[in-house]
Amino acid sequence: MITARISTATATRVPTQTPWRRICSPAVARHTRSSIRWRAGNIADYLLNSRICAAVNDWLLDCWLEPDTTGRFLGTIRVNPEDVKGAVAEIERLAGHPKMVQVGIPLQSREPYGKPMFEPIWEAAAAHGLPVAVHINGGNGVDHAPTFAGHAYTYPGYAAFMPLNSFVHLATLIIEGMFGRHPDLRFVFADGGYDILTPLMWRLDTFWMSDAGPNRVGRPLSQ
Repeated sequence: MITARISTATATRVPTQTPWRRICSPAVARHTRSSIRWRAGNIADYLLNSRICAAVNDWLLDCWLEPDTTGRFLGTIRVNPEDVKGAVAEIERLAGHPKMVQVGIPLQSREPYGKPMFEPIWEAAAAHGLPVAVHINGGNGVDHAPTFAGHAYTYPGYAAFMPLNSFVHLATLIIEGMFGRHPDLRFVFADGGYDILTPLMWRLDTFWMSDAGPNRVGRPLSQ
């Protein structure tokens, strides 16, 4: 059985004529007999992860989006960032479907998303006008620690610390000039923590002003 999380995240491709719309972001594929869970997140076998993402995308279309006659349910193209070539291919495969309105990736990552290795994925999403939605994934047995210092021992600790990874991704995307090279690129961080976004922007601008290196972005990083 596969369950779908219904997200209230907005996307640039979502028409505004209807009273409300919801974007389905499939989270878990569960084998009920063995209770094995697969998350569309960090699975040790990156090729298996990509196949699961593709299968879940097809399931979402077959069982949710195409049977829907109300026009109120839209979809997320789940991709595996650790398989850059496969992620780009999956975006190209489904970007033309009118009900697929964003690309979905896990918050957990072995590398910050601003690194050049991920740029082909963001370039493909931007080229099709698809926002990139980042959401916490977990529970697959090889999950990364929510902090640089290791794992939390309680759920409140996990829930409080995990969104801090959003700032690592966002800061590197800005510092590496990703939005400058791809003006149409949009990221949606779907899980909280933005009460400390203002001090993050302040710190980025502070160190931007003191950076005289050749890789300095041409305007304050908060912009």
